[in-house]
Amino acid sequence: MKREEGKKLIEQRVEDFEKNAAVLKKKGHGETNIRSNYIDIFFEALGWNMKSHYDVHREYAQKECRSAKSDSDKKLYEQKISMLDKKIDDLVYKLYGLTEDEIMIVEGV
Repeated sequence: MKREEGKKLIEQRVEDFEKNAAVLKKKGHGETNIRSNYIDIFFEALGWNMKSHYDVHREYAQKECRSAKSDSDKKLYEQKISMLDKKIDDLVYKLYGLTEDEIMIVEGV
């Protein structure tokens, strides 16, 4: 991505976030959604490859979940997806050096 394209993308995401801030900051609005719709996009605009090892495993688990034959299999895959989401979230928190209080804000707790 060229510098100007990245700059424009970041400006658009910031504008969108500011427009929707009240909703995005409400309790229950997942950090994963904010990460994928804003944080990852910022990094990609800066030239970082955000397709991580965990994302690949998460996508595989989602496919498996959709093709699950039984409710117990589906529940197992959903647990696996949740576990991977938690690992991704923890890595992002560590990357940013967030405190427990900041993590609670991000997670809407």
